[in-house]
Amino acid sequence: MLYILGGAPRSGKSIVARRFVSEKQIPFFCIDFLITSLQEVPFLDIKHGQPFIGKAGRLWPLVKPLLVHLIEEEPNYLIEGDGILPNQVAELLEGFSNDIRACFVGFSETNPQDKFKQVRELGGNKDDWTKSVSDEKLMSNIEDMVKFSKYLKSECNKYNISYFDSSNNFREYFENVFLYLTK
Repeated sequence: MLYILGGAPRSGKSIVARRFVSEKQIPFFCIDFLITSLQEVPFLDIKHGQPFIGKAGRLWPLVKPLLVHLIEEEPNYLIEGDGILPNQVAELLEGFSNDIRACFVGFSETNPQDKFKQVRELGGNKDDWTKSVSDEKLMSNIEDMVKFSKYLKSECNKYNISYFDSSNNFREYFENVFLYLTK
């Protein structure tokens, strides 16, 4: 089974992925790793910090064959990141509906100011990019993430793909995403 966990940055994807990998003992690949590598190939124009939808569109010709290979060759694998969109997952589901369990996560109901406070209070782990940006830049990023979350929610509804929102009760949200992936 290929497990796909897509969604907005700062929505808890990595936390869910770490628990899932730990409990299920399956391999994991974060699309952020690919984006980091591809930044070294300038003509592809794929970088962290770009608008989410355009970046995911440019990534898709590289990510789709990777996902198809994993479906065909690996018994279980988890892919996580903001570089995959619901319409792309829907495209994969057309040919591999029994081999994919996918969902998207975000915070479409969050007030950007509240999310900003949360990120500043709870963020700052060793590799957390948010600790090195100004308040103004972080607020702008969070506003983009809320818009992206709303887009994901709408697209998931359109393609009948599960969407989970972390806006209100993170603990309940976290459990629901985990249970969805493991059922």
